[in-house]
Amino acid sequence: MKKLLFAIPLVVPFYSHSAETVESCLAKPHTENSFTNVWKDDKTLDRYANYEGCLWNATGVVVCTGDETQRYANYEG
Repeated sequence: MKKLLFAIPLVVPFYSHSAETVESCLAKPHTENSFTNVWKDDKTLDRYANYEGCLWNATGVVVCTGDETQRYANYEG
C-alpha cells in the first residue's frame, strides 16, 4: 500500500498537465487532417478522433483505411 501511495503524486500531474478544458477545445479551429487514434460510435455512427487532449468529430467526406484505424476528414473540435 505504501508503494501505491508513493506513486500517486507522480501520476496525477502527468495527466492534469495535458488535459484541455471544453472551452479551449471548442475554441480551436476546424482542421482537415488524418488521425490514427480514431473510433466510431456504434449507436450514432459518428466518427471521432482524440488529438491534443480534445475530442474531434469527423464531418463531411470521411476516408478510412480498410481496418478503420486511420481516417482523413474535416474535424470539428
